Amino acid sequence: MAIQTVEFAFTTGQTIGTYLYPIGSDVVQASGFATEATNRKTLYTVPFTDAPAGRYTLQYSVNSVGYGFDYVSLILVSGTYRVTPNINVAETLGTVSTGAAGYVGIDWSKVNSPTSYNSFTNTAISGVNLPVVVGTNNDKTGYSLTQIFPTNFSSLSIDTTGRVDIAKILGTTNQGAAGYVGIDWSKVTNSAFNNNLTNTAISGVNYPVIVGTNNDKTGYSLSQVFPPNFSVLGIMTTGKVSGVVLTDTSTVNTDMRGTDSAALATNYTAARAVKLDNLDATITSRSTVTVDQVWAKALTELAVVPGITTDALSALNWIFTLARNRGTQTSTTQIVLKDDSVTTLGTATTSDDGTTFIRGKFA
Repeated sequence: MAIQTVEFAFTTGQTIGTYLYPIGSDVVQASGFATEATNRKTLYTVPFTDAPAGRYTLQYSVNSVGYGFDYVSLILVSGTYRVTPNINVAETLGTVSTGAAGYVGIDWSKVNSPTSYNSFTNTAISGVNLPVVVGTNNDKTGYSLTQIFPTNFSSLSIDTTGRVDIAKILGTTNQGAAGYVGIDWSKVTNSAFNNNLTNTAISGVNYPVIVGTNNDKTGYSLSQVFPPNFSVLGIMTTGKVSGVVLTDTSTVNTDMRGTDSAALATNYTAARAVKLDNLDATITSRSTVTVDQVWAKALTELAVVPGITTDALSALNWIFTLARNRGTQTSTTQIVLKDDSVTTLGTATTSDDGTTFIRGKFA
């Protein structure tokens, strides 16, 4: 955002409204009230925001009455700009002399920032000794333009998007063959990294590369080392080994180290497999726990009220606790205490509307 502050002189002590009109236009570009300097009386400033670059008429108004105008040139840069008399640029000579009759001479040594420039649209300028920015030059008499390119630059194969044909770049430190550009890899940052070159023929690379499908395997071969007898393994399409080949059939378990309790192949029969499948049911049916041992199981004090899915022992314990332990009852609450007759084990809400007495769930 450009804040363009315009300075001008006016009678002290006034409230001045200002209006900025582009030259030749009766439409206000911007407006604002001016502020008088505290110590430099009669010097006023008014800020404008992002007024387009150009020359303007600055109209003054006091109590809605026009009081004249000045001219000011603005560019789209924050800064302070001073009003100036309206001078026809076509009658201004950029020299140290007074100029020809009817012209005003400018002594550039007395001008601040003489290297700055304004745009002179459709204005004929006979001579300028300072840097200028030229739009379209319709008179090129007396000079020519030259460009310098690297050696063999014209041999580069560049497409319409500006890309260079990768087939004409040699990854070497010399200049390469005619029509090629040599690359000095010692001057390239991260030269050890790779890019994917799809469908590109490469004559030679001295750095590690990752190859997808290599269609030319001339000059090298691949070898792999496998364990002895690896090819004898029966491997299924799922990747599983189809079976284990035993070294021999043995009636004594002496040649299978670390498997002293393993079942021998000769002893593993279909009938024995059925028995193994039914082993859990057999053990359950042959449990040695007696009914007397079940009823002799000692109860332990409950820590909380059992839930609806609790085990049978906890449910039986809860019924016993309700019947045995001390409890309290108010018009709204029933409490079951633990064995110490002090600590609350469970609480239930109660209510009585004169017809129905309701006790809620213990929790």
